[in-house]
Amino acid sequence: MRVLSFGTYDAEVHPRIRVLIEGLRTNGVHVVECNAPLGLSTARRVDTLKKPWLVPAMMARIVSRWVRLTRDARRYRGRHRPDAVLVGYMGHFDVLLARLLFPRVPIFLDHLISGATTAADRGVDGGLRSVVLRQLDQAAVRAADVVIVDTEEHRSLVPEDRRDAAVVVPVGAPRTWFAARPADLAARPADAAA
Repeated sequence: MRVLSFGTYDAEVHPRIRVLIEGLRTNGVHVVECNAPLGLSTARRVDTLKKPWLVPAMMARIVSRWVRLTRDARRYRGRHRPDAVLVGYMGHFDVLLARLLFPRVPIFLDHLISGATTAADRGVDGGLRSVVLRQLDQAAVRAADVVIVDTEEHRSLVPEDRRDAAVVVPVGAPRTWFAARPADLAARPADAAA
């Protein structure tokens, strides 16, 4: 099986996609990446919601990454077409592009967070912004064949008509996190470190 990990995710900042990729590879799945990191933190995205005049700059950044993703995705057409496309965390927009580029390929969306819920949690709630974010969440979930969430509670937030398409994959950590240990701790016997 061949899976294309796709989108503007940044695995260094948000390692969830790396965990999913490692899990797939550990289970014998061939995973390749088509990635153009957006370079915006969650805080910066929320700040954009608070300052709507920043939206055009963010959209320009998204479009520039999409141009690159579209160009790079050409490699994965025809006989090189993947069996599935995995759209990384915070891929609310990316899943729409993936659906356009790979219309007959199953799309898996790592929908770890809802844009509307995150905005509400960060104090950006109500009005037109909330409506737009809810619509974006719904469009993203509808564009995916499978919606990946981290808990049953988050699965319950998926629109009812798409809930059967949602699967729970708990949050994990990439192997490198377990290998990164202070030298003195690594030198101790295992029972002394516990």
